[in-house]
Amino acid sequence: MGPIHLLHSYVVKPGPGGDGEEALSGLRWSNDDQILDDKWFQESKKKDTKGDSAHLEGINWKVIVVKSHMINAFCLSGGNIVYYYGLLAYFKSDAEVATIMAPEFGHAVARHTIEGITKGLGFVIIQLVLYHFSMPDFVNKMSPYFMPLPHSRKMEIEADYIGLLLLASVGYDPQMAPKVFEKLVKLEPSKHMILNDYLTTHPSGEKRARLLSQANVMEEALRIYREVQYWSLH
Repeated sequence: MGPIHLLHSYVVKPGPGGDGEEALSGLRWSNDDQILDDKWFQESKKKDTKGDSAHLEGINWKVIVVKSHMINAFCLSGGNIVYYYGLLAYFKSDAEVATIMAPEFGHAVARHTIEGITKGLGFVIIQLVLYHFSMPDFVNKMSPYFMPLPHSRKMEIEADYIGLLLLASVGYDPQMAPKVFEKLVKLEPSKHMILNDYLTTHPSGEKRARLLSQANVMEEALRIYREVQYWSLH
């Protein structure tokens, strides 16, 4: 049984002419930088998360479904996973839906909401310092490409890795994940932009599929999956 069956589900209806953004803010699918991707992905795998999950105890997980044609999903604090109805037009099976949701649970496990807030404060301080050495307009335009955006992409990569292991631990074949992200590539409106690797908050579906397909990563997830399958039959 997958994780989505263990959660409360709610539906949020957008206002007239709206897309749900009045009640919830979303994120955009996008690309990532090659070198930073690989480096951060390996660092994420080395993290020791044992004994560091106290923040997950007592969370009342909820899935909030937004009735909108947007292609989006994201994680809010307090165990709230937001899933846009538009995704169901392209990802219909339980395994596909779970694969899209898994990175959002990964964000909660890694406490990315808190990390984003604390890092954001640090970025603001750095910007204030840079104002003394350059024109404010230039700093405002360029600083996102060197601070918030790269960090956002790093968090997405980490959440993908955690999500893959979560998928395997609840009985979903992790080999499905790269296929889902490859399918997501077709839905990315800016996938042909040459500079997309540097100007966006998320890795592309193609990049996410490639990272999750790495032999050592997939073998780790498959080992968990096989153990789950074994014990479910004994």
